[in-house]
Amino acid sequence: LLILAALWPAASARPASHSFSSFSSSSPSSLCITLILEQKSDWASKLSAVSDFSEAVQDVDLVIEAAVERLDIKQSLFAKLEAITEGKETIVASNTSGLRIVNMLEGRSEAFNKRFMITHFFNPVRYMRLLELISGPETLPERALL
Repeated sequence: LLILAALWPAASARPASHSFSSFSSSSPSSLCITLILEQKSDWASKLSAVSDFSEAVQDVDLVIEAAVERLDIKQSLFAKLEAITEGKETIVASNTSGLRIVNMLEGRSEAFNKRFMITHFFNPVRYMRLLELISGPETLPERALL
């Protein structure tokens, strides 16, 4: 699982685990990922910020995009992801809360559209451990079942 949170270069080269440490003390945890880190402490050392994600997405099964809610930025990101994951089975999902799936997929290939969906994490995530999967008009049914 890879979550892409932004397109611009990272502000810091420090491991992402450093940023999560302050969230661990709240109860319940302020970030969903902290719940995972508490169970698998070795994950924290593997998290890092990158400005070029092409290597990071090479061997993953699922990419969840969580960029700012701007259609142009998301479309640019999906164009890059399509090129990187071409010929692979990688599922690409957007964590959008208000953009239409058909608009996000404008200009993408049929092959990309078949493995694209929206993931909607219900808020507050730390209390509502519920994930909605929204398929597009071309999403393969087996992809929507994860």
